[in-house]
Amino acid sequence: MPEPTYRIADILRQKADQYELTIFHRDAIAWLEGRLFDKRGQPYLKCLASDRDRRAYPEEIVRQLYVKKLMDGYGYPKERIEVERPVFFGSGMGKKRADIVVTHKDDPDAAYIIVEVKKPNAEMDGEAVGWLPGIPNLNEAFIHVQGLRRPWDYARLWWYMRRQPRCLAVKSVLVLPEYWGRGVAVLLFAEMGRRAVARGYTWLDLSITSEDNPHTPILARHMGARIYKRYRVYRLGIGESGEHHHAW
Repeated sequence: MPEPTYRIADILRQKADQYELTIFHRDAIAWLEGRLFDKRGQPYLKCLASDRDRRAYPEEIVRQLYVKKLMDGYGYPKERIEVERPVFFGSGMGKKRADIVVTHKDDPDAAYIIVEVKKPNAEMDGEAVGWLPGIPNLNEAFIHVQGLRRPWDYARLWWYMRRQPRCLAVKSVLVLPEYWGRGVAVLLFAEMGRRAVARGYTWLDLSITSEDNPHTPILARHMGARIYKRYRVYRLGIGESGEHHHAW
């Protein structure tokens, strides 16, 4: 009797509201689907990190795709990647196991990257741990009217503000410190991109990102973003008190 053929889409369908594969390349998904095999009448796969047979639950499929992305996309060797490893989460050791851990190249006992495979609403145990707001970029309307110098400019502004902007402005990404380095921001950006495309936006703007916060630009570049504009802040002391004022 031939072994049953399993499809990732069918496996994910049971939890379609929780798991999507939008951040993974379709070739990687097809490759992993070809590695599914039958074991005791259930779909299994061989873990890329541990070489152990694992039941192909939806969360396991996402985890293995992420492991493959870490190996092929970011160049981390298999020897530095572990799954379900106990790590420090907040106040305790071993209360939870991290889904994926990339160890430090000079210290295999130290976690360099921690990834948690969670559904994309940035919740852990029912509590929000991350926030990524996006608002329509209304500057597109102001650019069209070129200032509000005449009374009819307000009517033109009202007209352009009724149109769908092409750009979604993202001014901040917030993740609780105890969840830094665990992939929460990546999931937030991936979900933001998916929702933005579904609503007709063609690009995201992350213009308010300061140079003294290097983490956001690094994350943005890994997600495919590029620098297209730079701001400079100048300080000039004026008045008798010598008080400093900032100007863009």
